[in-house]
Amino acid sequence: MFITTTFEDLASEVNGNFQQIDKKYPGNRGSFVHVSTYILEFNYRDINVHVKYELGSHNSGLIECKLPRQVDNCAFSIETKSQFYQLLNRRKPSLKIISKSSQLTNFIELNKGFMDLCECARRERFEPPIIGKNDADGYLLSCKFSLVFNNKELVLRPFVHFYKSLIDLFLDYRVK
Repeated sequence: MFITTTFEDLASEVNGNFQQIDKKYPGNRGSFVHVSTYILEFNYRDINVHVKYELGSHNSGLIECKLPRQVDNCAFSIETKSQFYQLLNRRKPSLKIISKSSQLTNFIELNKGFMDLCECARRERFEPPIIGKNDADGYLLSCKFSLVFNNKELVLRPFVHFYKSLIDLFLDYRVK
């Protein structure tokens, strides 16, 4: 499946806005660098979610949203386990959750979107450093990641489902 088709299908599923921007930038010795930017913006429970893929020069992805401020122990990060660990523990998830809240850690570990992201990380060498933390404007959920892997479109749906479930968790329940 192509990236454009995946973005379009996902935009219709979440009732969002999809935009594709193609530009050429001058390079060395008369050459050009072609950059394609794919942007999906949607609103879920009055929270704006922003997804962006930039392919060409940076090959990077971003998904983020801003929620109301949360209690301090709601901060978390998700990182990729080392290659050595993954080699020795092939059946275990390749992503690790770091959080002071056991309730939040358990929720993430059992989340289908997270499990799908773990599977993508295992198969595709996808390394998503996801963070959730309070800042001056509220609670930021953010992931900036490299798109230098095959099947870049396969992580879009799991990311969106994972973010939507985190939004539900933070808006509906008090995380301890």
